Amino acid sequence: MEFLELKQQHFALVSRWEHFAIAELTALADFKSNAKWITKRLEISNDEAEQALARLTRVGLVRKIGGRYTKSKAHYRMVDTPALTIRQFHEAHLQRAVNALENQNFEERDISGTTLAFNRRRMSEVKALIREFRERMNVLCSESEEQDSVYQLGVEFFRLDKELR
Repeated sequence: MEFLELKQQHFALVSRWEHFAIAELTALADFKSNAKWITKRLEISNDEAEQALARLTRVGLVRKIGGRYTKSKAHYRMVDTPALTIRQFHEAHLQRAVNALENQNFEERDISGTTLAFNRRRMSEVKALIREFRERMNVLCSESEEQDSVYQLGVEFFRLDKELR
């Protein structure tokens, strides 16, 4: 699977949740290449939609062909690099997940979790499995015949306890 690798300085320009949502909206069958349609679909302001489209075009995530915005590549990713903008990006999606838990029908979402005892020496194996799962989800979702919605897939694996000294 081929990915557009986003460099950290480019990611910083498009790190708000709506940028990637807009990029994915371009794959929908009913997509309209105007800020007004995007505003209604994502419940953001017209200015936010217009600025996001400009930034997405500037960093190369989307391009305009024949008056229609489209993703430059089917898949994109940011290299695992700790940075404030990446943490803020994930935090915004976690907040939207809480909102979905409260406001979306159970049939429209899957929010689940498992608590596990774990040996930290196996963290690289866990990260590899998560990466593989995200790539498989990318393939599954992009192979759909006609996309009609934009979803966020978030996978968290973090420590709950603290080491005693």
